[in-house]
Amino acid sequence: MRPLNLLSISIVLFLLIGCTNEKDKEINTDDPISEGSINDVTVPSGFDYKTTKTIYVKVSSSNFAGSNLITAYLSTPAGEKIKMFSGLSDENGVLNMELSVPTYIDELYISKQAAGLEFFETASIATEYVNVEFDVESELVPFEASQARKSNTCNDFIYVVNGNGEFFSINLDNDLAITDYPDLSGGSFAATYDRENNIIYYDVKGKLYSYVKETGTSTLIASLNTSSNNLNDGYPRMVINPSDGYLYIAAKEDFAIIDPSDGSVVKNARIQGISGSQNGGGDFDFSSDGTLYQVSSGGMFRMAFNSDSTIINATRISADNFPHYLTGVTIDRFDRLYASTNHSNSKLIQMDINDGSYVILRNMGRKMNDLSSFRCTEEDFAGQDADGDGVVDGFDLYPNDSTRAFESYTPGENGFGTYAFEDLYPAKGDYDFNDIIVHYRHTSVSNADNKIVEFKTKYIVKTVQSDLPSGFAFELPIHADSILSVTGSRVTAGAVTLDSKGLESGIAPEKPVVVAFDDHFALISRPGKISKSDEFEVVITFTEPIDPSSLPIGAFNPFIFINKDRTKEVHLANFPTTSKFNQSLQTDGVDDGNFKTAEGHPWAIHLPHKFHPPKEAIDITNAYSNFENFVESSGSANSNWYTDDTGNRVESKMHLDNEE
Repeated sequence: MRPLNLLSISIVLFLLIGCTNEKDKEINTDDPISEGSINDVTVPSGFDYKTTKTIYVKVSSSNFAGSNLITAYLSTPAGEKIKMFSGLSDENGVLNMELSVPTYIDELYISKQAAGLEFFETASIATEYVNVEFDVESELVPFEASQARKSNTCNDFIYVVNGNGEFFSINLDNDLAITDYPDLSGGSFAATYDRENNIIYYDVKGKLYSYVKETGTSTLIASLNTSSNNLNDGYPRMVINPSDGYLYIAAKEDFAIIDPSDGSVVKNARIQGISGSQNGGGDFDFSSDGTLYQVSSGGMFRMAFNSDSTIINATRISADNFPHYLTGVTIDRFDRLYASTNHSNSKLIQMDINDGSYVILRNMGRKMNDLSSFRCTEEDFAGQDADGDGVVDGFDLYPNDSTRAFESYTPGENGFGTYAFEDLYPAKGDYDFNDIIVHYRHTSVSNADNKIVEFKTKYIVKTVQSDLPSGFAFELPIHADSILSVTGSRVTAGAVTLDSKGLESGIAPEKPVVVAFDDHFALISRPGKISKSDEFEVVITFTEPIDPSSLPIGAFNPFIFINKDRTKEVHLANFPTTSKFNQSLQTDGVDDGNFKTAEGHPWAIHLPHKFHPPKEAIDITNAYSNFENFVESSGSANSNWYTDDTGNRVESKMHLDNEE
């Protein structure tokens, strides 16, 4: 049993304000400067400038429950889906998540890959608690877009016969594509496929035929002579038992075992345990473990033979009668059962042999009176789970590494978040937010049990104008004993020292600090209106896999230290300092003690987005028109103030940073 894990993923991006030296600032003369400024903004008491919210999501399944791949996306107002995480639900189909999402986001898109299908649900974020249930009504991702069943090695096929004498196949691994073959010798309502001999056997009113699909050749084997006229005149159910090579046929409660080589009767038998009203139509097939399953008007039944195979006892699996009259049944290599309905435009239905839950895959545009299947075997898929971690290679991002399987992302799989800093603290800044800009993308690498084994962050450092070299670091919410190593830090200025693990030395192990860089000047190598560094990555490896709830990104404490002075930290509003902070700084300037001025103006705001900084000395309220409304409403209005939605930006007053 897989443990129930709490995925805790936060989208947190930080922008810290200050300035290098106000007398050195050059006012941009290309655009007129509004008289408004952040100093005119009335800040509500206690406002913390957050642009994210924490929600608690529970995913459950009443249909195709079990340990399935769950993937969560942010669904933006523009229709974009931003991938956040993927992981496995527990064996009951349950997965709990703690997510920090942009406050303007009001919908999630959740997908579930189960039984070779991909389902999806959209969930409204009306409160902090969001429940998502996958049931029989859950929508299917179109086959052509789904990643749930992809194979380049072998494809499962359903073979179909009907009363018009037609024969065709359905490719289960290629968008249910249909291939037509030559017609049979007559209309048929019962057929089966013998993989060992590559032969289709089918019935035409009590006459048993063989059929070779490659040539379209049908051969009459015999007219049946069982103990039941229900069988001798034609029957709806036929399957070959791969364990003995015999045909098993039935109509209502009558049952017989037939030798396909000559049509002789091996044994006559009876079905018990299904009432007459529940035993109409339908078909049966053997699963991989040799169990016979029947689906008919009364639902799904598990069939068990007595010692001499003369009595077949049926045990009902499904709770209800089936709402459609079924004609054919077959099972694929994953033990997924497929059924067809008695329509001229037959429905193809997939069912779970464990509980009878089902989903309608598609109206096939054909009449389908019986089904059989070509099933790929293990030999066809050598190495499907190459690392043996229980996650098939098609879902495993690390198919050759048993310690890794999935990745989760903040702020998303492809985008970057932003930490942006100014460097005049503890003096008041000019609120252009453009001195030091750190783009980041966090990636949590987890194993098959959804536990984190590695935490990677990609960084790009940028600046519009800064005169003082600054470093960037963050305090972690876990003990240093949990950390095996930190690699990739850019430490060159001598402002900090690292211990043998790569953590900052001189810090208590209860709150370890990871230093990303100690001198942003040393990283900036690409000059321009926005000077920038190359991309680099810092990797944290853990001694043992840790539960995601132990590493909530929202509890990270990011900060800069200015001019190679490790004691001169600047944090987000209301965030604590580290033990190395010079406490006198909170009384020497205009900081009221929590990295906000007495008027409530912060040195730190955060938003889940790439930041396009205002031009030099242009106040953020003049570059982002709705920032003031956002602040004065305590974040309830214009929570998407930083996006490119109409009315949010004055682009002539900012540097549009469209390069990743």
